[in-house]
Amino acid sequence: MVHLRQPLPPYLLRTPEGQKVYLPDLKGRTLVLLRDLPLAQALAAHKEALEALEAQAFLLAPTPQASPLPLLLDPEGQLLVRRYSEGVLPKAPIS
Repeated sequence: MVHLRQPLPPYLLRTPEGQKVYLPDLKGRTLVLLRDLPLAQALAAHKEALEALEAQAFLLAPTPQASPLPLLLDPEGQLLVRRYSEGVLPKAPIS
C-alpha cells in the first residue's frame, strides 16, 4: 500500500555514516521511503524520473547494507513497524 501525502512521524534516523536525519526537517520535500530492496533497486533505475519530480528516495533498513538508494537506518524498527501497522503489508510469496 502506498501512503501519499502522509505527515512524517517525528523519528530521528541515521545514515550508515552516523549523520542524523530528523524526518520533520524534510517537510515540504517529495520523499519516497522504501523498505524493500528489490523495489529500491527498481526505483533507482529511474533516477531521472525522480529528479524530474524533484523527489528523493531512501531505503529504510534496521542495519547497514548495500543499497542503490541513500540508506536510512531504523535499528529499533520504529518507523518500519509503524508503517506496517498502518496498512503496509509484508511481502507475500508470488505463487
